[in-house]
Amino acid sequence: MKFLPSLLIFGLLFLQYIHGFEFVIDGEWEEDMVSVNTNPIVSGDDITIKSYRIESHVTSRFAHTTVRSHVVNSGAKAQTIGFNVQIPKRAFISNFTMNVNGIIFKGSVKEKSVAQNLYNRAKARGKAASILRANSQDMETFQTEVYVPPGSNIEFELNYQEMMQRKMGFYEHQLYLQPGRLVPHFQVDVYIFEPNGISKVETTHTLDSHFAELIKVSTTDDKAHIVFKPSLQQQRKCSNCTDSAIDGVLNVIYDVKRDNNGELQVSSHIHSK
Repeated sequence: MKFLPSLLIFGLLFLQYIHGFEFVIDGEWEEDMVSVNTNPIVSGDDITIKSYRIESHVTSRFAHTTVRSHVVNSGAKAQTIGFNVQIPKRAFISNFTMNVNGIIFKGSVKEKSVAQNLYNRAKARGKAASILRANSQDMETFQTEVYVPPGSNIEFELNYQEMMQRKMGFYEHQLYLQPGRLVPHFQVDVYIFEPNGISKVETTHTLDSHFAELIKVSTTDDKAHIVFKPSLQQQRKCSNCTDSAIDGVLNVIYDVKRDNNGELQVSSHIHSK
């Protein structure tokens, strides 16, 4: 067990709807106790990713996706740790939080130059600081960097939402899988619930071919569950490699049951064709 000095953390979040402003995480705490974790971990460049999980819930063609990553600064010095997520162009971010050594930080809106100044000041003082950069035009990339002292545990959580659009006779939910490293606990779950029934569910991907048999699909009349949970060894580019082969897109393709005219009557009395 050890104690860390007082930490100050800032985060900048999304440029999606606000021009000239960004979403800022701010807070302050005193000494924080960190316990030793005995779970198996994979380290590299003094950064350890303990877990990386993606969970999507799709109900009536509306998807809510959560991306969680647990990272540790396992080095002897303060350093920057990144968290990068690719999201579909039509999706919008609903929330982002960071849990640093058990302290949870959420966001508030601040003017961009103020937020940048907070980050610079915190980093210069050797305190924890986080800054997000995103593409304001299409929001394809969510990228945050957090500067933390040695031994820090950081849990990132990103939530985004998306309304499915029917193209070529089906709905498609895309997940960008880019953990960047081998991860002891890597898992993707997609849960689909369509009250009017599901007519088909398929998956495609741009990952290496050996991952195809690891993508499992189970269905009932109105529900489906897709799970992708490769082991640590299965993630490797080769049997002795230390690099992850997971870098690509997982596509979940499905459609709902329709009448003879190809139309679906939904609860809001809007027809989807």
